[in-house]
Amino acid sequence: MQFKGFVAMFMLSTCVAAALNAEDQRGHLVIIGGGLRPENSLVFERLVQYAGGAPQARFVILPTASASPAAAMKMRERLALYGIPGERCEILNVNVDNAPQSTADPDILAQVQRCTGLFMTGGDQNRIVQALVQRDGGETPLLREMRKLFARGGLIAGSSAGAAVQSDPMLSVSGLPDESLDEGLDALDFGLTDHLVQRGLHVTRGLGFFTFGLIDQHFHQYRGRLGRLVRATVERKIPYGFGIDENTALVALPNGTLEVVGPGNITLVKSSHAIGKDGPLGCRIQQVELSLLSHGDQWNSATQAITVHSAKKPIVVGAEDNIGSFLIPDIGSEGAVPLALLHGLANNSQQRQQGIVLKHYDGVAHGYRFTFRKTKSTRAHHGYVDDDYSYTVQGVELDIEPIDARLRASHLGLPLDVRELPAGPTRTAVETLWFRGILPNDESAGARPKSIVTRGEFAQMLARSVHLLPARQPRNISDVAVDSSLADEVGRVVHADLMSLDERQAFRPSVPLTRLDAARALNKLARRISEEERPANLVPLKDLDLVSVVDQPAVLGAVAAGWLAARDGHFQPQVSCTREEAAVGVYKVVEFPW
Repeated sequence: MQFKGFVAMFMLSTCVAAALNAEDQRGHLVIIGGGLRPENSLVFERLVQYAGGAPQARFVILPTASASPAAAMKMRERLALYGIPGERCEILNVNVDNAPQSTADPDILAQVQRCTGLFMTGGDQNRIVQALVQRDGGETPLLREMRKLFARGGLIAGSSAGAAVQSDPMLSVSGLPDESLDEGLDALDFGLTDHLVQRGLHVTRGLGFFTFGLIDQHFHQYRGRLGRLVRATVERKIPYGFGIDENTALVALPNGTLEVVGPGNITLVKSSHAIGKDGPLGCRIQQVELSLLSHGDQWNSATQAITVHSAKKPIVVGAEDNIGSFLIPDIGSEGAVPLALLHGLANNSQQRQQGIVLKHYDGVAHGYRFTFRKTKSTRAHHGYVDDDYSYTVQGVELDIEPIDARLRASHLGLPLDVRELPAGPTRTAVETLWFRGILPNDESAGARPKSIVTRGEFAQMLARSVHLLPARQPRNISDVAVDSSLADEVGRVVHADLMSLDERQAFRPSVPLTRLDAARALNKLARRISEEERPANLVPLKDLDLVSVVDQPAVLGAVAAGWLAARDGHFQPQVSCTREEAAVGVYKVVEFPW
């Protein structure tokens, strides 16, 4: 199935269509990928220049994304090194808690009215949106003043979270226990989500100052950024994505030209001709075009043409430094994508470069193969620019395909006991959870869909399906060893109250899961994923009297939603649940789209 019913065509979304009209932009944007070093004069001098120059520039710093004002204070100290004294660099007292008052405070609005540049610090970009956008979607007075600043020729800048928030839509976080890190598979495995606690890449509203495409930051420093930016641009039909490295800025000039400033790279993702197909055995994305830009390179938003800095000279075909590419065993790791594009492809005689990313649970694994290819449009340049040696690569084609642990196409690795299931919703659910490692299995035993699922296995399924935080002080579970493979996942499930311990503080991981226990847990899981009330349509069950009054809503809800099927009008609450029944329940609660 294509991503929610689409093949990406050259269709400009509303935000991008508006973006390509350079007349809409009056000021400058400086969008920094995070990790801005104090000695990076290339970026700091642009900040000061675009705010009017050191003699008259006046900055305000918006610290809202940060948990403390420390980052804002540090930025003020660094701007002082470049000629902006403290009295001309004010920190706005705006955070999520005081936003209803502070974003309409006349004194704070006056600070923005008299400034020439506004800088947003890093942290959590969701906090910025929560503070500046009202619950009904309207803009606060402070956000309106920011737009006026930009319209009168002022500077809007930000780093990390302050960079991501400038596009609309905005990449938020992945639905993982560690909100800042993503091993690169969640966006590919689970797609995009509107729910913070749901697995997948959270995409939400941004501020929309940058209207040329989608922004991602820490691009080649954090894991898996290319996979998530590609998936987001392709699925949301956004023709361009911009992945910004740390200590590097993407500058948007008033005439609609974008320029790279700093020692890192900008990865330009063009998805307008991409084809995306999603399904139980992973997502496949083809015909994405990549370019890697560096300091001094420019991109024209009107013509979509790249201008390479004049100091960089073409890499002549047939005179490349490297002969023969290589397999990159972790394409999601720091610096792996530039390695693939530069030394494995652009400055290499080979026409193709591959890399893989894998995720494993115990003895099984799955992942994706990234294949980079030269095309008729591929061009590469290199040379010294401002004393640093850098590369530019244009027009590389990228395909992403799902693979199993043996690096085969994912469908070739299906266990025999899954292939023997008849085609239909149950097989789809089992395939989906098997491929992603959600359904605990081992290669020798297959998926065992007809076998009984244990409480321990079901806890693993729950923990791998939704964002669950561990307890700060883990509970003592008497029958789960602290150093066992189950300890972390069972601990998360118990802490989230999806499943419980008995009076002896035992979890009983090897005990078969009853259908009643499954109904309880699936209802709790559904409430975590969505706050919407699900209709509890009455389902006539002949053995409902075997279920306590307290548990009847969970049983009725599970049957009505199709998470657990009734058998000849009976629920059979104490009968053991099979692995395929558990897979169907989790599959439906998570709401996979196939």
